[in-house]
Amino acid sequence: MKAEVSVVLPAYNAEKTIRRAVQSILSQTMANLECIVVDDGSTDNTGAELSRIHDERLKVIPIDHMGITGALNRGLREAQSQYIARMDADDVSCARRLETQVAYLEEHSHVGVVSCLVDHLGNRENQKGYGLYVAWLNRQRSWPEIESALLIESPLAHPSVMYRKAVIEEIGGYRDGPFPEDYDLWLRLAALGVKMEKVPQTLLEWHDLPKRLSRTDSRYSAEAFFQIKIPYLLEVLKRKAPSFPRFTIWGAGKLARRKARILKEHGMEIVAYIDIDPKKVGTLIEGVSVIDPHRWNLNSGIGILSLVSGRGARERVKDYLVDQGAKKDRDFFLA
Repeated sequence: MKAEVSVVLPAYNAEKTIRRAVQSILSQTMANLECIVVDDGSTDNTGAELSRIHDERLKVIPIDHMGITGALNRGLREAQSQYIARMDADDVSCARRLETQVAYLEEHSHVGVVSCLVDHLGNRENQKGYGLYVAWLNRQRSWPEIESALLIESPLAHPSVMYRKAVIEEIGGYRDGPFPEDYDLWLRLAALGVKMEKVPQTLLEWHDLPKRLSRTDSRYSAEAFFQIKIPYLLEVLKRKAPSFPRFTIWGAGKLARRKARILKEHGMEIVAYIDIDPKKVGTLIEGVSVIDPHRWNLNSGIGILSLVSGRGARERVKDYLVDQGAKKDRDFFLA
């Protein structure tokens, strides 16, 4: 019988966690599945740990080391089901995850990717920043929320998603490059009009280990995230902002200025900067004035693009502008 869902799980030197991750898949309430583990040239005992699992639904594919993107694409080629779930070698899927996500896709034909809420497991004291990110990620649930959040960063935990195989094949799978492969995938899918939503249930234990790629690889740096989203950001602004390509930039700090300079190179016209720092207000950035928030006028017709990224800063900007009568994703955008 053909599997109802294929689970693609790339693994590299995961001897300490791989059996736990695989067993969480093989123990699902939806039993008709295939678990495809791509052993990406592990040099530890990952292969030996996998050999101790005796289940015909487990398919282990050992390959020479290719990296996460190559391993993922190899797994996709092996997948037989119309639905493909992602999983990582250090995480744990709750027992009803696959059943719940398949049912969601069956009931929502307009949705191409379904995710879920995740439980952040790690050192909460030392990893407060990551914990705040997970809290933000779990708040983005509907397609309008996820579409807007894509302008900021990835609102989906990669190992929490299930997608229709057809939509992944349509865009050619994952791309390899100096950028986060999952965020790049979401942006390309969104650009094609593929809708992404979440089951409002916690169905994945997301283990934030010190050696996780998102912590150690430059492809997951803030700079890499910003560079890869520029085409999508500009497309959304062109479609939704009446003032495009003219904007006022909220944020005159070093990082915001660097981002603004990149956007200018892509054709954006910056008419002013906004900042709450009295030391910056009244100065010029490449000939453009830095003004106090109170000098911005909604009736000017010039939209705001917020490039601030400090903890809580985006929310404070949003709350202030909404209080002024501005509408998010029309009069102002958070990126």
